Amino acid sequence: MKKFFTNLDLKKMIKPLVLFFFVFAFMLNANAQALNDNSITPPAVVSGNGSITPGTIVGSVANVTNGAAVSSACIITYSWESSYDGNFSTDVVTNLADTKDYNPGTLTRTTYFRRTVVANCPDLNFLGNSTTPRIKFTVN
Repeated sequence: MKKFFTNLDLKKMIKPLVLFFFVFAFMLNANAQALNDNSITPPAVVSGNGSITPGTIVGSVANVTNGAAVSSACIITYSWESSYDGNFSTDVVTNLADTKDYNPGTLTRTTYFRRTVVANCPDLNFLGNSTTPRIKFTVN
């Protein structure tokens, strides 16, 4: 009785196995969760002399996708920060607002703002965050 393994040609088996693993990895990645659409748009007034009242910084509506589908069971929270140095390392004011948009009011010195979004999606077993690039308001 011949052994089963002696009749196998390993060279012929390698290519299909490699192809299988690439397809499998692609399918896993296609269903990966992602936090999307965290962006902020500055108002028309971003600089001035003495003081400025810039208006509202408009934020996008963030969402989480699982592959191509958008999850509706996510809890999305927003948090705004300001900084005078632009590095958000000193003089940082956190938790300015927990809303999608933010109105900083009157500014008397150059100030930077950014928004962080946290998404908690129990149905996807996903917890993630994203921080926008900073926006600068210049007061001369």
